[in-house]
Amino acid sequence: MKGLLIIVALLLALLPVLGAAASNQNSPQAVISYLRDAYDADSWDGALKVWWPDGIVIRDRDGKPPKEKISFKEQPMSGVGVQYRTTLTFLSTQMAKNRAFVTTSERSRTFYDSSSTGEYEYVGMYSINRVKYVCEMRGGQWRILSREIVGGQSYGSDIEWRRRDDAKKNKPREVTK
Repeated sequence: MKGLLIIVALLLALLPVLGAAASNQNSPQAVISYLRDAYDADSWDGALKVWWPDGIVIRDRDGKPPKEKISFKEQPMSGVGVQYRTTLTFLSTQMAKNRAFVTTSERSRTFYDSSSTGEYEYVGMYSINRVKYVCEMRGGQWRILSREIVGGQSYGSDIEWRRRDDAKKNKPREVTK
């Protein structure tokens, strides 16, 4: 009987932890991570699972206002023979009622199909972008309502990125009087 009481007490103690783990799977960050994984795998079906049907992609075509707003369904995937591997870092999350405003840093390396066998080769191209997401909860489910790249840089190769990064680190500082 004493053993049964200990087991029941342990289960009761674990309920909040199990509930938190389950709720984290339905969070703005989890939805964004899933979307990034779907984009990296070039999985349109995976991307569809985390966008609201009225979701939009906001993009800057020519660097001049206004920015273009298109349905996420019109946003092309990476295309045949191209895949990405992205490192996703969450910078900030602000909650307001049923909406979450999430800013991420996304470093995506580009891989190209290098042979008829379907093997992908990293060619040294990548980009680092700052991305703003608006996620919305409807019916207890979080999904993405909008995605906008708000800043970033594309690099032709790791060598180019390292040169720019080294130049920033080694730049002499101005002395102010």
